[in-house]
Amino acid sequence: MALLKTKQSKTLWFSAFISLLACAFCLFNIYLHTPEAAKTASLFCPTNGCVLFEDFTVFDISLWFIGAVVFLILCLLSLKGSRRLVLFFSGLALLLDCFLLFLLIVTSPCVSCLAVALFFALIYIHTRYNSPEYIHGGFKFGVLFIFWSFLFVANIFSAIEESLGSWVITGSKEAEIKLYFSPTCPACIDALTGLATNTKVAFLPVAKDKQDKEIILRLREELNNGADLLTGLRNAHASQIKPELNFFDNLYYSFQLYRNRAYSMRVGDHSLPLMVVNNIPALLVNSDSLSVTPPPVTESSTGNNTTPQTSLGTNQFEETELLYTPLQSTNNSSTNGTARTNGGISRNSVSEQNELSRLFNSEGLGNCQDTVGAIPCPPVGQP
Repeated sequence: MALLKTKQSKTLWFSAFISLLACAFCLFNIYLHTPEAAKTASLFCPTNGCVLFEDFTVFDISLWFIGAVVFLILCLLSLKGSRRLVLFFSGLALLLDCFLLFLLIVTSPCVSCLAVALFFALIYIHTRYNSPEYIHGGFKFGVLFIFWSFLFVANIFSAIEESLGSWVITGSKEAEIKLYFSPTCPACIDALTGLATNTKVAFLPVAKDKQDKEIILRLREELNNGADLLTGLRNAHASQIKPELNFFDNLYYSFQLYRNRAYSMRVGDHSLPLMVVNNIPALLVNSDSLSVTPPPVTESSTGNNTTPQTSLGTNQFEETELLYTPLQSTNNSSTNGTARTNGGISRNSVSEQNELSRLFNSEGLGNCQDTVGAIPCPPVGQP
């Protein structure tokens, strides 16, 4: 009995310490959501779920405040030695937490929320494991904890996947525009030609098959050797040398390309090119964002003022539907992009566009609509 009592006392002290630590963590998160600390909040919780659930309330009461109160109660009960009450309240909290973990899985993971869930689990499992009825027999962990563990692990993998982001082959990861492209997609080449020199664009390759993967890996080598994007892409298409990678590098780039393709299929309805745009109002207000300079107003032969025209040949003040539409390929093929404007985006040069178009026509890729996971473009000689 003395040994049993000592073991119980250690468990209560551990529960009290974890409860106090968790209470402080909840209060710290309440502070992070104040205007004074809002800028540093992302450092402690970098996933999108943190922003999504930061204002989540129950009866207009913040979940962080509720969590702080619950952990404080558990701390006091642990200090008092009320093992059954600690086990009951921590088990109830773990059950409710299962619903929250499921909600995080179907929306977006929240690292801070997962930390709170872990605190509840530690209190519950240690209290249950050291309870008198489970010391000499019985199922020490319980079905509730096992079910919670599956949900928790699923959220961990989801948080890791989100924090890794997509693979940018060139450009900044923080760029306002992210363009997902396939190296064998004619409409993607139109997009690359128009945006290759724009510093606000990041380029993310998508490999539909083994051929795409080899071209992308050759493009990566060209970029590492100092070539610009369009030159590197031309050289990658012209070369027949298979990239030499060791097992781990090949596994790494296969994983990166798989994540890019998975993201583009998840949000782009299987169509390429896919453009993801942040900070749309700034892009629409500032004409410099897309390097478009409108000429001055001129008068026509009838004496009426003509509308200001951009270098794209379109009305700068025309109602913008979205941000991007792929330019037409030389065979008048068209592919619907994810975002589009009335008029597209200007090309770098006609010669570059024509050279790339000839390259694609020579491979039999110039007259088909390309989509991720769809039937590939026909080879030369087939309609």
